[in-house]
Amino acid sequence: MRTIPLRFRTPTILAFYLLATPWAFAKPFPAGIVNLCTGQITPKNTLGNLAKRPWANPNVSGMRVKTQWRYAQPNSGTYDWTGLDEALGLANANGKFLGLSVVAGLSTPPWVYDAGATKYVLRDGTNGAMPLPWEDAFLSRWTGFIRAMGVRYDGNPALRYVVISGLGQATETYLAKTSADATALTALGGPSAWVRAAKQIIAAYAEAFPTTPFFMTMAIPFPSTDPRPLHDTALLAEQEVVNWAVATYPGRFGLMTASLNAHSATGYYPNLAIYNYHLAQPAGFQMLASNFQDGGVRNRGTLADCIAAGIQLGGKFVEVYEADVDDPAQQGLLAAEDIALNAVAGP
Repeated sequence: MRTIPLRFRTPTILAFYLLATPWAFAKPFPAGIVNLCTGQITPKNTLGNLAKRPWANPNVSGMRVKTQWRYAQPNSGTYDWTGLDEALGLANANGKFLGLSVVAGLSTPPWVYDAGATKYVLRDGTNGAMPLPWEDAFLSRWTGFIRAMGVRYDGNPALRYVVISGLGQATETYLAKTSADATALTALGGPSAWVRAAKQIIAAYAEAFPTTPFFMTMAIPFPSTDPRPLHDTALLAEQEVVNWAVATYPGRFGLMTASLNAHSATGYYPNLAIYNYHLAQPAGFQMLASNFQDGGVRNRGTLADCIAAGIQLGGKFVEVYEADVDDPAQQGLLAAEDIALNAVAGP
């Protein structure tokens, strides 16, 4: 069945779509400027580090924190929620909402491999290793962790969104960046196996977080194999998962990318997906880089240019690197854009 992009649906159909869905009483979509916290939560780097973040900055609405699965579940039956508990406590105390991610992929704990998961070593020269997302030895343990995380945090009002992991090397959905890895991983399962695993993992987040939006950080899982979009199996796999998740979890499944720059446009499929679905789905962006740190070279323009591109594409929030959030020269811009993004998102 052909999916009609939401921007082409009539107001009447869209109104019915909004009223008929079960998420009407769920948490509001995340909106505004979000500080992308420097570093990550580790067992030795929790409250002291977290307290230094710009919680009191009035020009940001939210904070994004991250940690690794190997830290949050160092052993099969042991969880360490210390850092995430502290982050949510700080968010509540300072009137900010929180976005969080626990990263699997390259951050999978050793006990998962000991339990039988394949340890695939990347062929890109980094020596990084990750499990195969479609193997049950990984899937059953990762989805079990997701459910435990949901039991602990879904009911916390400060938690406004979670970022999906387990579909790739980190939170973005790419499994391979090089042709050598693409060839090897295709032989081990490839795009069709990735699609099956992605649907299972997304379903686990949906079950674990019934009131909290869950976001897929879109990136094509394998390097392009064919310049013709209708023949590119990796692109088609990404599209299949996105369209399925939007249809299955209306108003709950969030779409974002981690590559917002001044020239972001719909020629890149993840941006197109956000544009097509932003009217009824949670949607946002993470900046590609910090303008303060490299003068806007990677972002190809000013911070204002980048955020404007994100709003034009339908983003309701933008995760901005902490160096830019702390920059005194950007406070007026951040204040104005935080208001603009909240206005775009609506009540």
